[in-house]
This record gives sequence, structure tokens and C-alpha cells, in this order.
Amino acid sequence: MTKQRVTAFELWTSTDDGTTWRPATVRAGDDGDFTATLPKPAAGQAVSLRIKVTADGGSGIDQTIIRAYRAG
Repeated sequence: MTKQRVTAFELWTSTDDGTTWRPATVRAGDDGDFTATLPKPAAGQAVSLRIKVTADGGSGIDQTIIRAYRAG
């Protein structure tokens, strides 16, 4: 199996269980890694995540996680 290279990485966040989405800032690193800045929710508030990634071999993922994390 040939290793694929990620060609696009998009991330959105929601603090209202996916009713509205805001794009997160994503940065590509030199080694093919990516980092994103996620919001820090208010106490008790949950953040949902939506991600879309594509690779040069034609594969990809499009996934939504409602209430992925919550502030203490």
C-alpha cells in the first residue's frame, strides 16, 4: 500500500450542537502535519467538530462529532 499525502484539511467548530459552524484556523506544517486552533468554551459549554480531509490518492474523510468536548 502506498502512503498518501494529505492535500486538504478543513475544520469547523460549533457551540450550538451543529446549528451553525465556524471555520477553524488550520496550519500546515513542513512534515505533512496540521494544527488547528480550537475555541475554549465557557464553563459547561460543549464544542462540536466537523472535519474534511482529502489525500492525493483519492481517499478522504468527512466527519462530524456533536459535543466532541466540553469545558469543566
